[in-house]
Amino acid sequence: MSKTAKKYVIYISILVIVTAIAVYFVLKQDPKAVISAMTNCNPWWMVAAIGVLISVYLVEGAILTILAKMYKRDFPYYKGVLNTMIGVFFSGITPSNSGGQFAQAYTFSKQGIKITNAASVLFMHFILYQSVLVLFGGAVMIFKFDEMRALTAVIPLFGVNFDIITLSLVGFAINVIVIVGLFFLAFSKKLHHFLVNYGIGFLAKIHIVKNKDEQVLKLNTKVETFRIELKRLLQNWGVLITVSALFLIKMILGS
Repeated sequence: MSKTAKKYVIYISILVIVTAIAVYFVLKQDPKAVISAMTNCNPWWMVAAIGVLISVYLVEGAILTILAKMYKRDFPYYKGVLNTMIGVFFSGITPSNSGGQFAQAYTFSKQGIKITNAASVLFMHFILYQSVLVLFGGAVMIFKFDEMRALTAVIPLFGVNFDIITLSLVGFAINVIVIVGLFFLAFSKKLHHFLVNYGIGFLAKIHIVKNKDEQVLKLNTKVETFRIELKRLLQNWGVLITVSALFLIKMILGS
């Protein structure tokens, strides 16, 4: 067995062990209730649920593989699936799902993709995911609005009860603003320079941001990276359409 194969065996073994420990703690809380629910449910529905979950991971693996092939033509599909599983695992064990992308970037570097290119892959992943999410959410709002409005559940936030439709509209509006803002930044250098220079300058004046010049440089670099990756995507229509379709499939499976 090669060293690479041994590493993957070790990584998978660690994931299996940690998963087993997590299952143990879940069962430890109320094992009778969990076992009762599992034994009384329809086994075919359980198989279907597991199948859908696996399908989501396989589709996400295909997305990462297609994007990675833009930088490494011989990048294999199984590595994309493995990278997906690692991202899901680290997102699950870190606060606010913050560790997933860092772990994926590191994994890409170990899979033969430069760390800078790995960051680009994840950046394109973010751009396309957010874009498809906005379109998918818009379609749901249009075609399923009456069903959403019929939901009566409320969610308390900061001492105020919000209904689901209100929170859904707010979340959708925020996503739209983010995507539109990013595209404006990518295509308008004047807006880019205005927001970066004056925005950071204002935050520096009210002592929220320190080292103004350093922060301006970092933000300029990030915006330029976004502009480059967006242009790369728009020049690869095959990748753009295929990955967008896969994201749509993933959202349908996960909904």
